[in-house]
Amino acid sequence: MSEDLAAAASRRIDTDPDPAACADLLAAAFAREPAVSWICGGAHSARARWFRATLRTHAGLAGARRTALVDTDGRLLAAAVLTPPGATPSARRPRALGRPGPC
Repeated sequence: MSEDLAAAASRRIDTDPDPAACADLLAAAFAREPAVSWICGGAHSARARWFRATLRTHAGLAGARRTALVDTDGRLLAAAVLTPPGATPSARRPRALGRPGPC
């Protein structure tokens, strides 16, 4: 098996990744994105807080999901936030950002 195939075989899809880890990964991934920089400025900590708040709101949407690609150690390599068409946040307070509960 080639090295690339062996590396790919060691990765897996996580259909319920930790939202805080997703927020940190997304904050790093969008570090040079102009719109995120305009909203959050240049600090990683501000981007991470913004993504955490966004994921808290997202968690309250019916049908919303997070998915991640993780390595054998469980480290996130990529994350996706999936929002159903037409989904809008409700006026209720979103649940705390944490592991328990559906996404």
